[in-house]
Amino acid sequence: NAKEIPGDGIDDDKNGYIDDIHGWNFLGDITKELLEYERILIDKSLVDEATYQKAKAINDKKIAEATQARTQLESMLSAVNSADEAIKKELKKDVYTLEEVEKITSTDATLTQSKLIMQQMFSFGLPVADLKNEIKKELESSLATLNGDNLKQNYRKILGDNPNDLTDTKYGNNNVIGPDKDEALHGTHVAGIVAQGRFNNLGGDGVVANNVEIMALRAVPDGDEYDKDIALAIRYAVDNGAKIINGSFGKAFSPQKQWVYDAIKYAEEKDVLIVHAAGNDAKNIDIEDNYPNDSDDKKVEFADNFITIGALNFEYGDKIMANFSNFGALNVDVFAPGVQIYATAPENRL
Repeated sequence: NAKEIPGDGIDDDKNGYIDDIHGWNFLGDITKELLEYERILIDKSLVDEATYQKAKAINDKKIAEATQARTQLESMLSAVNSADEAIKKELKKDVYTLEEVEKITSTDATLTQSKLIMQQMFSFGLPVADLKNEIKKELESSLATLNGDNLKQNYRKILGDNPNDLTDTKYGNNNVIGPDKDEALHGTHVAGIVAQGRFNNLGGDGVVANNVEIMALRAVPDGDEYDKDIALAIRYAVDNGAKIINGSFGKAFSPQKQWVYDAIKYAEEKDVLIVHAAGNDAKNIDIEDNYPNDSDDKKVEFADNFITIGALNFEYGDKIMANFSNFGALNVDVFAPGVQIYATAPENRL
């Protein structure tokens, strides 16, 4: 943004954002966030009763799964602990190898069973202590779900805005990378597909590297994005010179979808193209909800500037569509390569 003077703490170009040299970070220092169905369960007033019941059904299913997992994990941990103690006693050592376990011979039924259990545990490729820790982590996760810990979080609090007020725009900062560079992996990778240097002898030539500038807008956390952030980010991009907006995110619920729809229409009025990923849930979005989109009824588009892109695999035949990609004869406009794409990553990681 050539109209902004870096670091002077003044909104030089009068666009409402201070020192926005490379774009804007609508998340501030937030990295994690709740899923939208969780926010709906916390605040039922966000949606109608039918939508609330859909969100509740998801949570009920997760609770049922966590209940079953808890029983299985507790049983598994108990069996592993008992078997581990039996093997330690037999070998007279606290740390042992698979080879040592396999050499154990005994007519004792308990020891024989312990041997079988630990042979199976070693097949997971982890040391016994690490395997126990993994089981404990899974158990803790199940217990957290049963305790409703996910519904007690308020990640948004540190941002200081009202996420249900579109006019409350004085939030975020100009650190478009975010508080943790590693968390910027996805955005860096996607930007690289378009803009990374060509003919660099490293591979991954940018599609239009010599003819593009990147405006970074951070609005999607580890969790579900807020409709407010997406709507404001689209409007920011349009107002500050973007001609193409890339969106690689999505969710199944959108309480304030009209805010996003209006932003898409605003982009259309300004002749700005929005290219958006179809999503990675392997679902038919002609039937199932997926936001954002350009058709409230999944039949008639309300804007002509929104392209939804599915992911292609690198194999032909019946595997040509990536197994994770959403699909839909009406609501996915085109498919493009989306598996094993070589592009930039923080700290030059592959």
